[in-house]
Amino acid sequence: MEKTVPHPYLGRQFIGYVVNSDFSEASQDRIAELQQKFRDQFGNALIISSPETLHITLMDWLAPLVDYGRDKDKIFKEIFEEYDRVVEKSVEDIGPIDVRFGTIGVGSEAIFLTGKDEGQYQTIRERFLGQVSLLPNTKMPPKIIHTTIARFSTVMDLQPVRDFATTQLISFDETINNFRLLRSADTTMDAKKIIKRYYLK
Repeated sequence: MEKTVPHPYLGRQFIGYVVNSDFSEASQDRIAELQQKFRDQFGNALIISSPETLHITLMDWLAPLVDYGRDKDKIFKEIFEEYDRVVEKSVEDIGPIDVRFGTIGVGSEAIFLTGKDEGQYQTIRERFLGQVSLLPNTKMPPKIIHTTIARFSTVMDLQPVRDFATTQLISFDETINNFRLLRSADTTMDAKKIIKRYYLK
């Protein structure tokens, strides 16, 4: 039987430079209600993401879990001008993005929500990758729109979590007005610094 994989990086520092978007307070509240239901069911077996850390990843510039062999802050200064210019160009004709969240996913490492837009996320990612060659071993941008709402703290059977997820409903719309370029210092986004916002007009 498939088992959960405990989150191996909790409390450890991992510097990364990422572009993502956050959630409105209304959406945070809806997600928090769902998180509480999972917490009530599975207790301390879950590590629940706090509302202010919830995010949708657009792409990594320097992935938190990758060792590039050099100081990431120095690398960031070297790549910023090119990456920044390409992101600006990639979003210049993209207006606010309406994303509908309505699916709960459960993998061996996390519980997550997936959403759908009209293709804008993928368009931006493809435009960026058409102009920029990411550094070796950098994680490629995801092909889906998702947000992680919980990870696992212990090894347990995965099927009961999946079964419980099928009994829960979530449905809300989130309008993405901007993306944030962040320097993150951990994998949960608790420690982050906003460097720049890319506004969708």
